[in-house]
Amino acid sequence: MTGSARGTADAPGRNVAAKAGLNRSILDAAPTAFLNMLRYKAVVAGAEFLEAPRR
Repeated sequence: MTGSARGTADAPGRNVAAKAGLNRSILDAAPTAFLNMLRYKAVVAGAEFLEAPRR
């Protein structure tokens, strides 16, 4: 989701500056905090929380 929009020399990317701003916003959203909240809600609801392994 946060991959580069630059493209290649043969096919340059479009809206590179906008994509860079989007990448910053996504990475600033604190995915770990979201997972912690989700894990907590699952425990409260009595559900099982399974997290996929990260690369």
